[in-house]
Amino acid sequence: MKITTVPGVRTVVGEGPVWDAQRQLLYFVDLLGDRVGRFDPSSGDVHTWPTPVHAAAVSPSQGVELVLTLADGFHRLDVVTGAISSLARVDLPPGAILSDAKVDRSGRLVAVSSDESFVRPIGNLHSLENGVVRTTDTGHTIGNGPCWSKNGRTFYVSDSVKSTIYAYECAPETGVLGSRRVFATTTELGGMPDGATVDADDHVWVVIHGAGVIARFAPDGSLQATVTMPTKHITSLTIGGPNFDTLYVTSLQPAAIRARVADGGPDESGAEVDGDSDGRLFVVTGLGVRGVPEPVVRLSID
Repeated sequence: MKITTVPGVRTVVGEGPVWDAQRQLLYFVDLLGDRVGRFDPSSGDVHTWPTPVHAAAVSPSQGVELVLTLADGFHRLDVVTGAISSLARVDLPPGAILSDAKVDRSGRLVAVSSDESFVRPIGNLHSLENGVVRTTDTGHTIGNGPCWSKNGRTFYVSDSVKSTIYAYECAPETGVLGSRRVFATTTELGGMPDGATVDADDHVWVVIHGAGVIARFAPDGSLQATVTMPTKHITSLTIGGPNFDTLYVTSLQPAAIRARVADGGPDESGAEVDGDSDGRLFVVTGLGVRGVPEPVVRLSID
């Protein structure tokens, strides 16, 4: 196994990495840095676009645009001009924001919301289909890591503050969810679940934030393996690359977050700089596993 970093990428809160198999590009967001990033592994080029509010996730679409999940709803990003336009607002209670999102196996964009104070269970699941947003579940405090089994019939999502990963039965044709059950807990791993993805063997990979490890769970919820990362502040992950054998992992900088919370912007004294590994975009190779292509957003579903 080999772990490297992408030169030129240092995020405040890196999140939502997703591999665009058609274009062979990696996209990610900097949630508190209010920007979307694109990394081209073939050239090493990194490009970013600013966002008007916090960015939770980015998703490739069938066209040339990207679909953004921002704190307040779903939006389009024109990658040529950088213009952002609203697709659909999400009805959120006061103090709630959209915190993560991913595309299901049928092309729906599903987001989870969270309480900004990390205390109240006011986060919900929101599905965008044919321009309409519907709520599919309620009661999350810090929603993270939505992903699906290969056949789309099991949906996974975490409530980070509860150190719990949940699973639902899911109907791919309609996106309707069954009852929620506990899939796994992460307390014994020393941290809380964050971003997640599913590999070609239908195992679930979950970032354990605060512990600096990535956990691989079998479909029955049993822990199969862990990968130790250079920082405990990892946030999310995806499997990509031409052969779907490269793990991309985002991370955050705690001091940079404190500076923005306290002062509303970067700390001029230099307190924004954490350990050298914090805020980096990691590239992990040699794991011996493969991922599966992530679906693109279908804004109209028959």
